[in-house]
Amino acid sequence: MNGHLTKGDSHTQDPLSLIFVILEAATGRPRRHVSEERRRRSRGGGSRGSAAAPDRPERPPCRGAAATGPGIVTPWWRASARLHEDDGGTPMFGNRDDDRPPLQRALEAESSLRPGTWEAVEALALLAVECKGTPDAERLHRSASRTAAGLKAGSYESVRALAWLSRAARELGSAPG
Repeated sequence: MNGHLTKGDSHTQDPLSLIFVILEAATGRPRRHVSEERRRRSRGGGSRGSAAAPDRPERPPCRGAAATGPGIVTPWWRASARLHEDDGGTPMFGNRDDDRPPLQRALEAESSLRPGTWEAVEALALLAVECKGTPDAERLHRSASRTAAGLKAGSYESVRALAWLSRAARELGSAPG
């Protein structure tokens, strides 16, 4: 396991996790994290009169699989929070030595989506919009449509899936399918 998004990695098994990876790839910035001030307040000394927690040394920032030892994969939400200093702040998902573009890594993770869920439709629709103007966009949108067609008609999941499909179709300039 070298930090690449591959089928079987723990951080690509959850479609919701993959959605965050895709969104981070699309926006070019990681999810926001709790500020140091909020972290300090949450340790104690708040307005409720609780005793302040003893100051603990901060854990060193996680730097991918190498920081946790061989064979242990860092969860994606920690690894993606680290920024690659060399290229002006592009989020890195997993291995810091992986120089592939974030969108390419997200496309490769597409195969690990759990089929038949609205989360998969959402992830595929977001990928289709990100790939706008490429042959992948239409293929991803068709794949999202097929996945949505397998959901139970009228269910909450199918309504969410159709909403994502229509948003993607609007962005891609095609009629909803």
